[in-house]
Amino acid sequence: MSLLGVLAGCASQVPTGVYQDQCPDNRCTMRLYIGHEQVPCALVVRMGEKKGLLRACELTSLGEDNYSMLLISQTREGDITISRDRPQLHYDHAQRSVLLHLKAKKPENDQNIHLRFIPGSDNGSFNPPWPKLAAEEADDDTPELGMSDAELSKAQVGSWVIAPKDADYSKHGFISVYHANGQVDGYAYADVACQKPTQTVHGNWKIEAGQLKLTISGSSDPQAYPVGATTTDTIMQVGKDKQVLKASDGTYLYRFKRDSCIVPKS
Repeated sequence: MSLLGVLAGCASQVPTGVYQDQCPDNRCTMRLYIGHEQVPCALVVRMGEKKGLLRACELTSLGEDNYSMLLISQTREGDITISRDRPQLHYDHAQRSVLLHLKAKKPENDQNIHLRFIPGSDNGSFNPPWPKLAAEEADDDTPELGMSDAELSKAQVGSWVIAPKDADYSKHGFISVYHANGQVDGYAYADVACQKPTQTVHGNWKIEAGQLKLTISGSSDPQAYPVGATTTDTIMQVGKDKQVLKASDGTYLYRFKRDSCIVPKS
């Protein structure tokens, strides 16, 4: 049986349209199709310009606009697979949006994705353009800063925290305090709100040729933060209170300049 054959019976009571939002790490776009052409219900996750991962979905009503979502996908060999876990979905009439609750192995890692209706997408044949992600807009290896190392060093002094756009935001908290004398203090936390301290780390920093270079000189947990370890991140964008770095592995790091960590919205 083809995937479209499975999709044919997946109708739901959620109004026809396309519901969309960014993934928690802002590196992909999540889109829910309801009543879209031959796909009555489908969840798509797309990384930039790459082809999205399509999974058919079947909604079972739990009452009061609450649904249990069954995800169905097809392997390259043509086999149909069904997810073990069933995400929960709630349709909000007032906001015309879908709240998708994704379960994780640990309950504290569960995620809520607020998918908002795209105006005009109630036409079943309408396919809105995919948004360009921030990480794509900053994927040029040549930073467009126009600032000298001395200016970047002056802007670096202060306290920086992980921004919600960063891939690590939902995993833990971290505060980095850069001092004008070239020293840096780091404070790691088990939670995003930075209420449960786990480790402290100290080191030295400098900026050379637009790159932020760190060397660890002291650590409360050498296994997690080895003394002598170094990192080199290219400064891609910098503003009064925000910064985008590109790590040596190509990962984008998003930072906000503030003294306390950013508490996630409820």
